[in-house]
Amino acid sequence: MRGWYFILVVIALGILAGVFFTKSREVFAPIVEPGGTEVTSGIRGTVTLGPQCPVVQAGVPCPDKPYNTTIEIFRLGSNNPLAIITSNAEGKFEIPLAPGTYTVAPQGGTPYPLCDSTTVAVTEGTFTETVVLCDTGIR
Repeated sequence: MRGWYFILVVIALGILAGVFFTKSREVFAPIVEPGGTEVTSGIRGTVTLGPQCPVVQAGVPCPDKPYNTTIEIFRLGSNNPLAIITSNAEGKFEIPLAPGTYTVAPQGGTPYPLCDSTTVAVTEGTFTETVVLCDTGIR
C-alpha cells in the first residue's frame, strides 16, 4: 500500500512540475465557448518599446525594441479584464477570442514606459494583427 502512495506522490509532483515549469505556448489552440462553438479568431500582436535613441536621424537605424510585459484584454466598454496575458521576449502575444471589439492594454512602468491601449475589432475566423506601442520617454 505504501508503495502505491509513493508512486502517486511522484506522479502528482511530475504533473505539477509540468504545469509550473513548461514553456508557455506562443500559439494557442482554439478554445470552445459554452455550447460547443469553437473559437478560431482572436488577437495576435507585438508590443514595442521606443524610441531607443534620443535623436532619430535619417540613415541611422534606431528601431523600437520588443517589450515583454503583462497585457490586459477588455471587452470594449468594460472595466473588468476578460484575460490577462504576457507578451514573450520578442514582444509577441496571441489570444483566442470570440468576435467582438476589445481593448488591449499593456502595462508600462512608473513613470516609463508609458504604454498606449489600443482598440481591436476581431472578426470570425481570423486573428486580427496589432502593434501596441510603449513610450520610453527618450527624446
